Amino acid sequence: MSLLAKSSTDLFNGPPPDNDAQRTTLALELRTASGFTLIFAVCSQWEEAKRQREALIHDLSDLRIQQIHIPVETPHLLDLLRHTLQHPLPDAVFVYGIENWIPDTANPRSVPFLLNLNASRNNFILDCPVPVVLWVPEYLYGLIARAAPDFASVRSGFYLFTASETDPMDFLSTLEAMEPLETQNLTAAEKQERIATLSALLERIRALPSERRDEEAEIRVMGQLAATYHAAGLYQEELPLREQTLALVEKVFGPKHPYTAGSLNNLGVVYGILGQWKEAIASLNTSLTIQRELGDLNGEGRTLNNIGNIYEKQEHWEEALDCYRQSLEIKRALQDQIGEGNTLNNIGIVYKNLRRWEEALNCYQQSLEIRRALQDRIGEGQTLNNLGIVYRNQRRWDEALDCFRQSLGIYRAFQDRMGEGQTLNNLGIVYRNQGRWDEALDCFRQSLEIRRAFQDRIGEGNTLQNIAVLNQAQGDEVATLDYMRQALRAFEQTQDERQKRYLQEWIAKAEALSAEG
Repeated sequence: MSLLAKSSTDLFNGPPPDNDAQRTTLALELRTASGFTLIFAVCSQWEEAKRQREALIHDLSDLRIQQIHIPVETPHLLDLLRHTLQHPLPDAVFVYGIENWIPDTANPRSVPFLLNLNASRNNFILDCPVPVVLWVPEYLYGLIARAAPDFASVRSGFYLFTASETDPMDFLSTLEAMEPLETQNLTAAEKQERIATLSALLERIRALPSERRDEEAEIRVMGQLAATYHAAGLYQEELPLREQTLALVEKVFGPKHPYTAGSLNNLGVVYGILGQWKEAIASLNTSLTIQRELGDLNGEGRTLNNIGNIYEKQEHWEEALDCYRQSLEIKRALQDQIGEGNTLNNIGIVYKNLRRWEEALNCYQQSLEIRRALQDRIGEGQTLNNLGIVYRNQRRWDEALDCFRQSLGIYRAFQDRMGEGQTLNNLGIVYRNQGRWDEALDCFRQSLEIRRAFQDRIGEGNTLQNIAVLNQAQGDEVATLDYMRQALRAFEQTQDERQKRYLQEWIAKAEALSAEG
């Protein structure tokens, strides 16, 4: 049986290797290697991997070793290497940190970074003519082997370093114990606990003497803290942290770097959520300019997609479509099928809002086909949910119910609680429109419970409003007004000014009519 054919558990059975002997052999291979050579150095303990890298650089002190740390999401390794390789070329490159943002629970067929390894495997020889050592934990090697078997098969070396018996309890090992993060489906209490832990960790890093302060580690913690604020809906708290992260990234990596463009992109997204449209567009456009100057097509496509989102929120439909179409063109040129599926889904949302139902259906169906082919189950659930909304607007109840039920099954299977709450809400609307009051109310109550548990105030407000409409259809004006007031209280904790105004006006009219009656 070949190494790649074994399970991730089988790969690492047997007697543990001697770490120093592994390092000695790896050093010998690097001394004799020439041109692009792919080597995997596998170690699941952050401190031991760091110790072995430092020892290896000491052993090879006569060679020039370039280290590339990847602390944030990067869709394309080859593009990153193209932009960051030193000139003259180093004797070898060490790449590490990928586990920071690819969790062990990831579906390998849904991670652009992994899929792009396979797609670009033949270009590494020309574009990266130096030995590359990928330092990864065991689970990540297994994901690479499954998602990019052709890329993994060209490796010339595989070195396994076992965890050391001691585990120093400094801030870096604490950070490693927290990674990889999966914040979206944490409960509100778990998110607050994560925020407290990361905030304390950030204070410890910043309190270190300047000669010991690790700015890249600080960027990692700031990024994770910002992401947790984002998942918790605490965008006002997230914003200054994103601004601080951008300033530090510019200091460490420079103003024209993929990480700088990524930080600008993240900042622009938060500005957009807070309704600061001018700042959002400025930040995203700066990110786009850097990406175009660097020839970073992946980044360009992602940022164009985010600019489209800002225009969509402002109901500037034509501008949104223009950005999405440019993004789609790039993603198709790069054969980025995951990105293509995402952008087709977004274009479908614009067409849906324009009530151009057939065009929306066409985009969603293309997106669904791609996501199913890639076994992107969460993406499939999202597109099925959107398809159901179009069918519902066309009063095609059976087709809408079928889509929502399929979507709900996927979200529950993958424990995506936020997606489950959204789909239950949509399912309830169909039942309400069919006059199936009890089934509608049951879906709304389940949705409301989830949305409150995750402090999703916009979702909570929408579901409360739907319960109000249900009561209105049944002739219960007292309950209708009560749920509308609850919906307004939920929206008052959000940035959705339009919805707040609508509810305030509706409640004022209802109260006036009640007083007259």
